Amino acid sequence: MSQYTDYIKQASQDFAEISEYEKLSCLHAIAGRLETHYNHGGMRITILRDNIEYEGIVYAKDDVIDIPPTDEYYLKLKEKWEPKTTKRPLLLKLFKFLKITG
Repeated sequence: MSQYTDYIKQASQDFAEISEYEKLSCLHAIAGRLETHYNHGGMRITILRDNIEYEGIVYAKDDVIDIPPTDEYYLKLKEKWEPKTTKRPLLLKLFKFLKITG
């Protein structure tokens, strides 16, 4: 029974750390864009006006640029706890089959 308790304890600690990494660390508005920085090193940039250039690319108002996380430990935790399988490919195969036979 102890192994299950240890597993649950570890899982809850990992999820708490993931949650902490996904918290906002900084908001920065500059040159027509709003940069939202996260503890995991990634950020989301929301374009606030038309024709705003960022890293050589011109964006329109309300465009969103997602920059992925960079923290290695956070990425390891996400990899560990992300679902390994998904039912979606099976559903796509079923729809293709029905389309062919229907």
